[in-house]
Amino acid sequence: MTARPAPPSVSPVGSSSLIASTYFPEPLLQFADDGLHIDPKAGIARYGPRSWTASGRHPTRLRVGLIGTPELVETARTWMSSRAGGVRGDVNNPEFPGWMPDRGFFSSLEFDDAWNEELGQAELRQVLEIKSQKERFHAALTLFENKFRQLAERDSVPDYVVIALSDQIVTRCGTADYASKEIGGVHRDLRRALNLDPPIDF
Repeated sequence: MTARPAPPSVSPVGSSSLIASTYFPEPLLQFADDGLHIDPKAGIARYGPRSWTASGRHPTRLRVGLIGTPELVETARTWMSSRAGGVRGDVNNPEFPGWMPDRGFFSSLEFDDAWNEELGQAELRQVLEIKSQKERFHAALTLFENKFRQLAERDSVPDYVVIALSDQIVTRCGTADYASKEIGGVHRDLRRALNLDPPIDF
């Protein structure tokens, strides 16, 4: 009778298999008047933004453009305007100091229809009717990128653009999971996918 070979022995993990690591502490962020804080929200509330100095580089206004249906654009504009004065914090959430000339970001939010781009119901319906999750995601992405480019071609352009999305668009087009022959499983997120190439210069 032949004896069964013994299982291979398992050597303890040696020092050669350890991964060296270094801990980098959270850096202090710099705000107005050389104020330092580890938390950007707390730093803004306490000191104001870094550009708010005597150099005069800090903008006195921020032009906000919106992309969405007329109803969602108006809802977004009303909501942002109502919160610009600040929002009180609680035990779990820090306060939002506001976006006002005398506090918070020390600037004012400005809105104008000239900085908006409308999403038509027919455009949205055409995207939502696509059955393939992958193709529907890419169609929505292309639609929003085109709206950005249309805004960029105007004589008067905003400093920032907000996309006002319906719950249906978020649910149906906000993410996409599909398989690719080249890389396997793919997960796409609409917020991260808006990478305009070439970049749009507003």
